[in-house]
Amino acid sequence: MSEMQLEQTNDVRPNQGPSEDDSDDQQDIMTENQFVLVCMASGNAKLVQLKRDSNVQLGKFGQFQVNDVIGKLFELPMEIYNKNQVRPATSKDLLEAFDVEADEGANNREIYDDTNSQKLSKEEIEQLKEEGLKGNVSAQDMIKKIIDSSSTFDKKTEFSKTKYIKRKERKFSKIIQLRKPTIHGLCEFFFKEKPVKIRDIRVDTLAQLLAFTNVRAGSKMLVVDDTSGLIVSALLERIGGHGQLFGLHEYDNPNYDILRYMNFSERVRGCLKTLPWTRLEAGEDELTEGLPQVDTPRETWQQRNTRIEAKHAKYQGLRDTLNAGEFDGLVLASRHDTVLLLEKLGHLVAGSRPVAVYSPYKETLMEAFMFLRNSPDYINAQLTESWLREYQVPIQSGGTHPFMTTSGTGGFLLTATRIINNPNTHAVNAKNISETHERPAKKPRRL
Repeated sequence: MSEMQLEQTNDVRPNQGPSEDDSDDQQDIMTENQFVLVCMASGNAKLVQLKRDSNVQLGKFGQFQVNDVIGKLFELPMEIYNKNQVRPATSKDLLEAFDVEADEGANNREIYDDTNSQKLSKEEIEQLKEEGLKGNVSAQDMIKKIIDSSSTFDKKTEFSKTKYIKRKERKFSKIIQLRKPTIHGLCEFFFKEKPVKIRDIRVDTLAQLLAFTNVRAGSKMLVVDDTSGLIVSALLERIGGHGQLFGLHEYDNPNYDILRYMNFSERVRGCLKTLPWTRLEAGEDELTEGLPQVDTPRETWQQRNTRIEAKHAKYQGLRDTLNAGEFDGLVLASRHDTVLLLEKLGHLVAGSRPVAVYSPYKETLMEAFMFLRNSPDYINAQLTESWLREYQVPIQSGGTHPFMTTSGTGGFLLTATRIINNPNTHAVNAKNISETHERPAKKPRRL
């Protein structure tokens, strides 16, 4: 199955900062209390909130003051110096400062991995690191000094030189980028740092799920999401504040933790309506919860009664919206039994609309796959697994090489299309077709 690129929309605005009517350029400016992804040269990233008068710790790369980045543009390369200050970086790609061209016929046969090839001692390299943290020596100068002290660098091929410089850059460079959180970025971040949180869904699998469900502005979607809100956030990003997303969840409050990292505006978040499974039907507790005792003052009784009635009206309105059905799609990523969910929610999906189910395990989807195949209410049921291979593409050397390591799986997708099954219509159509094609028998041809 071919790789797919996750589409990203630009209609994401922070909760605090530019207003709804501000231009798109102002959305690219970092504001207070926003969440950002701090991407380091080592390939690691850190998800932080920009709280004024605080510092962001980055381990061996040092730290920086939040006040120095508020008001700056996203994606702007910045360099840490003096351990806790940042300044615009002169160049993000250090390869531009080095000559990586190799002699014709160069190869790596005579290169041996030992300590004799580097003239600098371990103490001298540590001293360089200390000077780099103080801002006295740039990462470019450190790498250049290490390369000049290497007796094997000139013997390497062009591709090997590029990899060597990149490896040293990941180790010594203090250039960082503060990126606006997107679904693509958050999915890759959690898949690497905490895959259990998002149920091991990989970015290409998420992209295929969004493509199949055809989520767009104006869509009315039904979702059961146990990926900590990653799929809910992806659907909201596609809807872009114009549509409706209805989520069913356990307990009284949904576990959509990732939703807060997206910095959505109130208009976008307002498209999301949620209802607990325990509130699918009206219970007695909605009308009796918190009733006062006999000796309670009348004012307190009226206040509690008003609150209980408002709560009942709220849940009843949500139930009416759910039971009205006619959803443009159903997305399931739940630990519950998939067949039971399809039986309970499938009829709420409109005709010719998609149904998509995600699970990190194929075995949990096999029964649901047979259910969709045998049901007259669904067609084109498919159970698929995507495959992704990441490639190294050096800018100057031009060659491409696949990475030696890759993830085993990004999860499985079960997809189908919901149809409206009317037996009477099928019978009439079958009769009409048989009458139309009823012709006299032809005489056999002579040889």
